[in-house]
This record gives sequence, structure tokens and C-alpha cells, in this order.
Amino acid sequence: MGEWQRGWKIVLGAAIGSGLGIPLFYYVFSLFSNDMIKEFGMSRGEFSNVQALIVVGALVAPVIGRILDRRGFALVFSFCTLTVAVGHLAMAGLVSSITHFALIAFLYGAAGVGCGPLAYTRPVNAWFWEQRGLALGIVALGLALTAAITPPLLAMLIAEEGWRSGFVALAIVSAVVGLPLTLWLVKECPPEGPAGPQDAKPTSGADKSHFGDMNFWLMCGAMLCMAIPGSGLISQLSPMVQEEGLSPQIAAFGITGYALGQVLGRIVAGYFLDRTNPRVVGFVFTFFPAAGFLMLGLFDLSPWLAVFAVLLVGVQQGAEIDLFAWFTARRFGLGRYGTVYGWIIAIGWIGNAAGIVAFGWMHDYAGSYVVAELMGAGLLALAAVMIAAVKTEPDDATASSHSSRGHLPAA
Repeated sequence: MGEWQRGWKIVLGAAIGSGLGIPLFYYVFSLFSNDMIKEFGMSRGEFSNVQALIVVGALVAPVIGRILDRRGFALVFSFCTLTVAVGHLAMAGLVSSITHFALIAFLYGAAGVGCGPLAYTRPVNAWFWEQRGLALGIVALGLALTAAITPPLLAMLIAEEGWRSGFVALAIVSAVVGLPLTLWLVKECPPEGPAGPQDAKPTSGADKSHFGDMNFWLMCGAMLCMAIPGSGLISQLSPMVQEEGLSPQIAAFGITGYALGQVLGRIVAGYFLDRTNPRVVGFVFTFFPAAGFLMLGLFDLSPWLAVFAVLLVGVQQGAEIDLFAWFTARRFGLGRYGTVYGWIIAIGWIGNAAGIVAFGWMHDYAGSYVVAELMGAGLLALAAVMIAAVKTEPDDATASSHSSRGHLPAA
């Protein structure tokens, strides 16, 4: 039986879990900001400081990852999704101060890692081997679709019923619609066992040998170098594009271009991960998008070239999830997938926080985003070199076990 014939439900379920869960919330969170700032009497700086607690909460990713390895997808995903939904309902009915908001922001970060990519990529990796990259890429279509549809609908609801009603809607969508559908469709692994040959080997979730593996540290370094410019761009995207002399309307198209680039990056990178040298794919989809930062930093761009530059960076950010999920599963197997990927995600969140702060500070210091944009290009180039150096196949993998699953890309 072909991988897609037996595993399409897993991809569909993961796409639903992504499209209706915490990834969607991170995408639409800014819709609540103005009303919450007004009601709580916060400055934008105070609001940003509270948002930073999401990053702090997300640093528990290695712990959540180890629990995922030991207890499986269904338990972790269910508990974390319901916890996030409770957070939404608390925001809607209980929050009356900045302190309350801060506590729930931390909760979003801590529980969110257990119902985000760390969780739903694991069963996809278990069901797919020869088409693993494409399967991971197609999962992105769930979030792409809901991210296109949800913001205007949610904005209308907030305008008519208030921001608290928006949180109620998100809780219902994730817990009442998304969670049951995801659990119905997604199974931990196929009856005959995980798709990857080395994944069938029993591996303790407490195994810490990855800390002695240079490939792990190369992946962490690459993630850090990707996260800093990626978060810096998306956090400053509208003013950055307007600094090119473009209108707020064109800046909005920049956000659309970024989202489109993410979808293209995930699907195209995933497709090629299955068909050619994965280290070359990692290099290409990290190095060439650096041109987007160079275009923004060095040239006076026309509106559509500015949108194209942002799209290039979006391609890299979209491919990033495919690359690290694919590389982690192939190098370390599924026995400790959550633990290893959890550490990489935690490093990524640190980079996200650093990028948000660095891009804003550099603008204040230099009077423009040029220095930050050139730094972004340099960091992506460095990340490309590191990801290209990662050996994706496990050291003890044998040619015979690989051949039992068909041809594998050279690595």
C-alpha cells in the first residue's frame, strides 16, 4: 500500500490541528491588541513585554517534547489544546488586569508547544518515509487556508461583539471543532510500525546522546540564525516596508506576500527533500532568501519588488519547519524526536525574542532598518552553511536497512 493511500488522513488531521489551533492564534493575536491596550490602559511597550512571556513559556519545549516521546501524540496534543482553550475562555471571562494577561500569555507559550509543530509533525514522520518532506509541506495548507479566511471574520466579530467574544470563538474552534477532528484522523503510527527503518528501534526518550552530536548543535545554531531575522522582519514588517516609501496598503500586501512565501517554501522544499540531497535543499532554501534582506537594505524598491523581497524571506521561514522536522526525524529517529526537536524549538524561540528586540533597537540606533536588514542577510547565509553541514543519516544506519525502504537521497 502506498504511503499516501494509507497516510492521507494523518496529513489531513495534522493540517486541521495546525489550521484551527495555536498556530492560527499566533497569526491573529495582533487583532486583539488595540482593544486590549485601550481597556487595560497599557502602552504598546507594556503589551509587547507581556507578549514576550509567550516566549518564556515556550522554553519548556524540551520537557513537553520528552513527554511526547513517552506518552504519545494524542495525550499531549489533547491536554495542551484544551489548556490553550481554557486560556482563551479565561481571557474572555476573567482577565481584568495586566497581571492576569501576563499569566495567560505564559500559559499560551508553555501549552502551545504541545499542540504546535512539535506535536503534529511527529505522527506525520511516523507514517511517511519516501514522501515525508512533501507530507510535512502539505500540512501547511491547513494554516494557510484558515489564515486567509479567519482574520476578516474574526475582525468583524471583534468589531461587533468585542474582543472577549473573539477569544470565545477561538476556544470553540480549537477545542470543539479542531481537536475532535484531529484525534479522529491522526493515529500515532501505522499498524506495522514507523515508516523509517531506524525509527523501529526502541530508543529511550531520556537518551541525551544528542548533546554530544555535532549535528544537533549545527541544527540549533542554524535555527537561531534563522529565527532572529525571521521574527525581526515579521514584527517590524509594516513599518519596514513603509520605510521604503510605500503606502500602508502596500505594506498589507507585504504581509500577504510573506504568508504566500511561507506556503511555497514549505511545499516546494518538502517536495525536494524527498528527491535530492537534503543538505543542498537546506542550503538553497536558506541562502537565496537572504537576497530579500539585501534588496530591502541596499536598494530603493518599487512596491512590487518590495513585496517580492518579503516573499523571499517568507519562503525561507516556511521551509524552516520542513527542514528541521525532516532532519530531526531522519538523523535521530522518532524514539527521541520530541526531546530533540523540543530543544531546537526552544532555541528558535530565544532567537525570536532576540530578533524582535534587535530589529527595533537597531532602528532606533541607526535611524533606519538598513543595518538590521544587512544583519538578517548575513545570519541567513551563516545558517545556510550550518544546515548544509548537517549529516542527516544516523551513524549506525546500514545500507541494507535503507534499501529495504527504497532509494534515499544522498546526505
